[in-house]
Amino acid sequence: MVKGEGLKVLEERMKALDPEQNEVYKFLGCEQGDKIDVKRVIQRVKKEIMKRLEQLMRMNLNDENLVKAINSRVVPVAGYIMNMFNLRRGDIEELDMIVKNALRKEGFHGKQASVERLYEKRVNGGRGLKSFKEIYDETKVRVACYMAMSNNEWIKVPWRNEYLKEQTSLKREAEELSNAKSGCAGRI
Repeated sequence: MVKGEGLKVLEERMKALDPEQNEVYKFLGCEQGDKIDVKRVIQRVKKEIMKRLEQLMRMNLNDENLVKAINSRVVPVAGYIMNMFNLRRGDIEELDMIVKNALRKEGFHGKQASVERLYEKRVNGGRGLKSFKEIYDETKVRVACYMAMSNNEWIKVPWRNEYLKEQTSLKREAEELSNAKSGCAGRI
């Protein structure tokens, strides 16, 4: 991105943003300058998660409905960015902590209560809350399956590149996460 004045796009004048002033464009929900500003995107996602949690907490829902509401209104906020780029484990844990702290504040989940029970399915005696870590892991497997099974040449090329990587590979991570559960485990 370069500094410019009066950029013309389709005979219309558009304000060119100044990278020196930390101005960014927003493309597909992600703030971008010369690259995606991951920190800014994560900060925006955290604020949105907190805002939605506050809205839900004010509704005085019972336990089961509150968990369902969080799973359908709060957790998906981070789903899109999980598809777009790799998140650090610390960022994912921080998203889970935001939800747990909001639940603790409302007396839904005590400080010494079992975290495993919070994320366990209701039919197994848990609360049924989805964790961001679990969603992130599922996203990795889903993206790897999609890429591995695609017939589109534009998708096959990056998949071949992923396949050749040895250290931090989407393929390797997906294999570890799927443990042969996925229908595409043999293709990864």
